[in-house]
Amino acid sequence: MRVAGEYHFNENSSIDLAYTGKYMPDIQENAQTTGNFQTSDIDGRREAHMHNIALHLRSGFGLDAGGDYTHYTTDNRRWMRAEYADGNRNRFTLAGGQRIDRYNVYADQKHKLSQGWNLGYGVSYTQTHNHDFQTYTEVEGDIATPSTDSKLKEQTADFYVSLGKDCPSGISWSVSGTGEYYSIGNYRKWAFYPQASLTYMKTPEHILQLSLSTQKTYPGYWEMQSSVSYINGYSEIWGTPGLRPQTNYSVNANYVVKQKYVFGAYFSRTQDQFMQTAYQSTERLAMIYKMMNWNYTQYVGLMATVPFRIGTWWDSRWVAVEQYARHRCDDFFDLPFDRKKWILQCQWDNTFKLNKNLTFELRGFMQTPAIQGTYDLKMVGTVDAGVKWTFAGDKATLSARCSDIFNTSMPECNLRYGGQDVRMENSFYLRTLTLNFSFRFGGYKKKEIKEVDTSRFRH
Repeated sequence: MRVAGEYHFNENSSIDLAYTGKYMPDIQENAQTTGNFQTSDIDGRREAHMHNIALHLRSGFGLDAGGDYTHYTTDNRRWMRAEYADGNRNRFTLAGGQRIDRYNVYADQKHKLSQGWNLGYGVSYTQTHNHDFQTYTEVEGDIATPSTDSKLKEQTADFYVSLGKDCPSGISWSVSGTGEYYSIGNYRKWAFYPQASLTYMKTPEHILQLSLSTQKTYPGYWEMQSSVSYINGYSEIWGTPGLRPQTNYSVNANYVVKQKYVFGAYFSRTQDQFMQTAYQSTERLAMIYKMMNWNYTQYVGLMATVPFRIGTWWDSRWVAVEQYARHRCDDFFDLPFDRKKWILQCQWDNTFKLNKNLTFELRGFMQTPAIQGTYDLKMVGTVDAGVKWTFAGDKATLSARCSDIFNTSMPECNLRYGGQDVRMENSFYLRTLTLNFSFRFGGYKKKEIKEVDTSRFRH
């Protein structure tokens, strides 16, 4: 639910206040596992609530300022019963939850200077209080059931400066830098993240684009706890205290011909990449899933986008990406890895205009075998199709779309590395059919709304 109000002082100045709420009062789950090693049954119930209040001020002289407050709670209970082939059994009841309070304030100022110069600068500050807890009771059998109760305080302070210029010669460029102070628990770090872009357009027929970008991503709060959770009597999820944020550095170069053909090259490296990977314990029969920081993941690639058109009824676009992937982790249990793989991705998009008001879309995607840490992923491909009909003077739209028609978007995953032997073949039903109807009254246009970021909230 979202409730918002705006007040416009004039054409370029306004203030708005918005409340966003998300309520999931009763989510029930059940997972049953049957095998020649163990048979288990897990029942779960959980509820979650999120409340956000945001204030935003936009001024006529280039200042954007505001702040928001987010409160998030989740409570869950789980009951597991597992029986093993040797006659042993495990049982427990788990009660846990998460409480998060996040405060954020920011201010950005932009100036349009003479002779095509642009200047921007700003600051932001975010403080988060996180409380995670879980308690095991009614425990039976030989099973690790560590109860946890953890409180974390996280602070992030950012300040940035950007400078750019549009030149009559066809060159436009911008550079910016963000300084950051980050702290969580006893961890403190200062960092600097540069951004740069350059565009050269002597004529619209030939455009050269160069860019450097840096992006930081933080792990979820629950993933940083020293917890153990159970998927069933064989598979476990371990938390990782001290899990660090990851930083991605990317360099891109694109050459655009006739404003439609694009040929590019790129390099991307993610330092301290955090990812959850499976590991078969060498001490007992257990599959451990744990989020860990790898040394890095790295990709070097070439790409091409080639559109073509036949008459007024067929628009098509072909995209191909060839990349060389490298994943390295020197501290992955007792199995350090440094793996490399060439990967090809192809996508073909087609739009058929059957008449003025009726269009048909067909999309295909294919990826050759790939890697993800110690995993080997087999070839995967998808086919999507859709149709859209516009009527009532272009005010009404009726559309239907079927994604993953052949249910082939989930790759088979194998683990054959360092004595590990796992085959994961999923048979999920990923095919979806979506129907949509919309009718616009007058000149209504849906306003773009900034979503509340809850990507790090879960338990």
